[in-house]
Amino acid sequence: MSDDAFRLMDYATFLKHRYFDALAKLSWDELVRNRDASFSSMRDVFLHIVNVEDSYINYILAKKGGKYTPYDFSKFSGLDAIRMQMNEVEAKTKGCLSSITAEELAAQYEWTRFDGTAMRGRGEDIITHLVLEQIHHIGELICLLWQINVEPPHIGWLQYLSQTTPAHVKG
Repeated sequence: MSDDAFRLMDYATFLKHRYFDALAKLSWDELVRNRDASFSSMRDVFLHIVNVEDSYINYILAKKGGKYTPYDFSKFSGLDAIRMQMNEVEAKTKGCLSSITAEELAAQYEWTRFDGTAMRGRGEDIITHLVLEQIHHIGELICLLWQINVEPPHIGWLQYLSQTTPAHVKG
C-alpha cells in the first residue's frame, strides 16, 4: 500500500480515538439523543464510522468483494460495547492492511451496497473513500458537539503530521 494511504489510515484511526474519548465524556442520554443528523444520534454517527471501516476493509478488501451490511446501532447499549467493536475492527483492519499487496491495491473489487446498488472500485480507491467517509462524519460530530457547547478534539492533517509519527513507521 502506498505510504500516503497508510498515513491517511493512521490519521483516520487517530481521529476516531480522539472522538471516542470525547464522546465517552458525555452522558449516555446525550450520546443517544436524536439529533436528526445523517444518523439519529452521536452514538450512531460514530458507529457508522466504525461500520464503514469494517465493511470496506474487512469485508470488501479482505474477502475480495461482498456486501456492505449496516450495523444495528441499537445493539450497542454502552460505551464498553462500542469500544470493543472499535478495537475488534481495528485489529482486523491492521491484519488485512499489513498483508495487502500492490496487486490487490490495483485490483478492481465489486460489492453491493446496503440498498442493493452494485459498486466497483480499485483497492486503493476503496481505502481513500473510507478515509474521506470517516472524515466527513467526523465533521458532522464536530457540529453536533458544538451544538451542545462541547469543544471538539479535532486536529487537522498538517497538525497531525507535525505532532505524530505514523503507526506504520513505528512498526
